[in-house]
Amino acid sequence: MSKKVLTVFVFAMLALSLGGYRVYRYYTSRVPNETEYKRLVVPKAIQLYEMDFTGKSDQPVKKYKILPAKSVVLVAVNEWASHDDLGDLRKLKGYDGKDNIYAEEIIGNYLPESMVNAHGSGRLMYYQIFPLSVYNEIPGKIKTCIAAYFHEHDFQRTKEYQFTAIADRAAKVMAYGDFTGDNGQDMAVLLENKDKTGSRLVIFHVDKSQECHVIFTTDLSGLFIIKSLKKGSRVFMNDYNLESAPLDGIIIKDKENKYAIIYDSDYKSFRQHYQYSDQEINELKETQQKLEDDVTDTVESSY
Repeated sequence: MSKKVLTVFVFAMLALSLGGYRVYRYYTSRVPNETEYKRLVVPKAIQLYEMDFTGKSDQPVKKYKILPAKSVVLVAVNEWASHDDLGDLRKLKGYDGKDNIYAEEIIGNYLPESMVNAHGSGRLMYYQIFPLSVYNEIPGKIKTCIAAYFHEHDFQRTKEYQFTAIADRAAKVMAYGDFTGDNGQDMAVLLENKDKTGSRLVIFHVDKSQECHVIFTTDLSGLFIIKSLKKGSRVFMNDYNLESAPLDGIIIKDKENKYAIIYDSDYKSFRQHYQYSDQEINELKETQQKLEDDVTDTVESSY
């Protein structure tokens, strides 16, 4: 790329506070503030946002409309608004006669790769991590933490582990709770490997200072699903008798096995507890009864 074509950032024109997140407006162009557009037919429906860069609004970013599939729009190649929770939103030219309508980040996936590379923000694209709209419901603080985890392990490039892109499975790979009992906000996610033969369970913890950390990971053979386990729920922990869970936890299972993962406050670690099926409990009781009967027969025969 020649020096003449080399893009230059003219950034942070205005930064706005939004519930702990920041919104930035960026341009890259040979001539600052000269926006370049690309005509695009969007293959799928896309969420639009209305932006307010005046600094006077309590809601500088608001959901606007859903852009229908097959719509024809002019998308800014070199102008976007970055948001910690939503990623990089691309500006649309004159949509509904307005100059402040932006499309969700995934629209950049439909632009020619050469354009994205030439005018990219340098950020990790959120749509590379969160392929379905259901993931938009993940709290912003944890979403940022997940993005940092992906960046640290280079998953967006290697695809070693990813979120599922199957819509009816997506809700079953996320679970929320206060797993460590400190009144914090925690989230467990199940990632799947590139071969779809294994899973990685990762637990993210937001502490009292609102810092987010990875506090537990484990790799599993096969594809599992998870759901939240509420404190007080009846589970098997130390033997074959049901007990009340001392804290919120996670139920993780596949077609054959089911486990409860619960934080042990004494040892400051997560422990995995196998959950017996009714059939297994009945079989164990029958085996135990048989052993007791054998012992009784042996004792009686000794007299």
